[in-house]
Amino acid sequence: MLAITELRTLLSAQWSTGMIPHIVFSENSTDYFPGFDRWGTGSAKARPSGIESSGICQPPVHSIALRHILDRGRENGGADREAAESFLDESFDGWLAWHRWLATVRDPDATGLIEIHHGRESGFDNSPRWDGPYARVQPGTVPAFTRRDTLRVADSSERPDDSEYTKYLWLVQQMASVGYDDGDVRSVVGFRVRDVFFSAIMAASSDVLANEWISTDTVSGFAPLVSGGEESLLAAQRTAGKPEPVLDSRGLPRMDRAGLVGAHRLRK
Repeated sequence: MLAITELRTLLSAQWSTGMIPHIVFSENSTDYFPGFDRWGTGSAKARPSGIESSGICQPPVHSIALRHILDRGRENGGADREAAESFLDESFDGWLAWHRWLATVRDPDATGLIEIHHGRESGFDNSPRWDGPYARVQPGTVPAFTRRDTLRVADSSERPDDSEYTKYLWLVQQMASVGYDDGDVRSVVGFRVRDVFFSAIMAASSDVLANEWISTDTVSGFAPLVSGGEESLLAAQRTAGKPEPVLDSRGLPRMDRAGLVGAHRLRK
């Protein structure tokens, strides 16, 4: 199965710390910037020998992908099932080490929120969400560079400008300057953000990895109404799946526990 090959390739590049890099460079790869040399991971002690990769990660969607592979394999049966279950057995320890790395190294204060050290780790590379954190990054000397991304768009204004790109590269230099050592990176990198979206994916993916979902009906079902948001979306949430009211002897709606929670449960 091609999907298994993709995940196996990523896992083969896993660092000894448990981190899974967001880019694994193919042999003689020269068409991507920044390339392996620019990432400066050549001297990183945790990087597996002979495999060229970046030094940062991205949200841990791997376990979710693994779950889909396993489900499809079992549905298809035969060789597909055997391949999927065999891959689960061989790779589980790697995924577990990856999640443990995130839960400890990237949450050093045990807040429950995962810390990212580069906007690209979020999965939303150039999102305006990072304008604030990047505004506080003061780059030092960055060697000259030739970008590739602007060659692939008709309107370069749709891409970050060179000053922004300089900050992206400066963060890479900062991490490379300490060999991507987990403890040292936190003291030198100019971008440290506890990302809610990354943390949410971590939580969902960890549930999948543990094969256990927290789905008990509780007052947390009202969270979207408390935290706010787009009014039209909130209005839809208030009425999603809402049953016809059951009236009591006074002609007023009667709300039991199931009605209270179920009427406001989020639905896809």
